[in-house]
Amino acid sequence: WHSLGVTSREELDLNSTLTCGQSFRWKAVNTGEFIGVLGLFIVRLRQDDEGIFFAYHPCTVSKEEMFRLLHDYFQLDVSLTRLYEHWKGGPSPTAIQEEFTAASACIKGLRILRQPPEECLFSFVCSQNNNIKRIAGMIEKLATNYGHFIAKVDNTKHYSFPSVATLARAKEQKLRDLGFGYRAKYITAAARELVARN
Repeated sequence: WHSLGVTSREELDLNSTLTCGQSFRWKAVNTGEFIGVLGLFIVRLRQDDEGIFFAYHPCTVSKEEMFRLLHDYFQLDVSLTRLYEHWKGGPSPTAIQEEFTAASACIKGLRILRQPPEECLFSFVCSQNNNIKRIAGMIEKLATNYGHFIAKVDNTKHYSFPSVATLARAKEQKLRDLGFGYRAKYITAAARELVARN
């Protein structure tokens, strides 16, 4: 395990951030531990009283490069503590700032992830009239059926998120058969539009 250099849950709380519905590739495997796919890597994250630690597979990049990738993904160059203080206002906070102060107690350490744009877009398409568990299942189906196999870890096969070009070639009926319903046409249409624009 390698340290991510974060010791305060007020700066990053893995449980809040990875389960709030902004990313669907992370699964809790133990208390305070998650496994997920980030690009072409299977990443394990663990948070305890000592801080946040990571491990990854395959080890085709240095731990320093993975450290930088995770810092960028979690936007750790931004101080949440400073932002929260700014958003709470000074000695004379506005009504909105007072509401934020009350709400912020429930969302300490919740960060906006810098996700790969394509994965974020197709997750959004899958989110229509859906819940987190079902969206996660759909994203996993896209990866399993259209992504590249990375490795098997803990008896689970892990796949990359598919490229836009691969999704543009997907058949709408196959996506419907996989359980995407009416979203199937939007997935293929969005992918084809992105390919056409590039």
